[in-house]
Amino acid sequence: MKPPPVSQCINKPPSYSRETNRTERILAAVQDGNDVVIGNGRTLLVDFDDCEWLPDVEERLNLIREIFGKIYTESWRSSGGEGWHLKVTVPLVIPIHARIALQAALGSDWKREMLSVRENLNNLNDEPFLIRPGLQQAIEVARNRPLVKPNRPHVVCGCNDCKAKQGD
Repeated sequence: MKPPPVSQCINKPPSYSRETNRTERILAAVQDGNDVVIGNGRTLLVDFDDCEWLPDVEERLNLIREIFGKIYTESWRSSGGEGWHLKVTVPLVIPIHARIALQAALGSDWKREMLSVRENLNNLNDEPFLIRPGLQQAIEVARNRPLVKPNRPHVVCGCNDCKAKQGD
């Protein structure tokens, strides 16, 4: 079967997690006590669906450091509980299409990045954003989900894959 022309694919209505209006999603997150991290030309916002990225992320970030110099990173659990979010701040402005490519190369959710490409092609150049648990939620997550279990070599984030690997 032959795929449809690109013009038909690009103009399809949004789907996946982008079914609702951007403003509605941001307002809902804030009302639920979350923080909203909105990207800009100097940030990469990476959405990891699970913890499989843990072994490779430092190597990938080292390459980002080689390209851009000093970078700053911040990570947190996604609001869904299984994945992680990573914010990387670089010292110079990067065009949106290059940021999407770098986010994908770092291991970001492939569907999120493909939808970002579609939005960019449709001139919907809103900056991407990620949801970060508010302070109270972050404290509860930290109490209930330790990042590392003592005397075990595998880094544990609390997702089902990690639990299975640890025999929990």
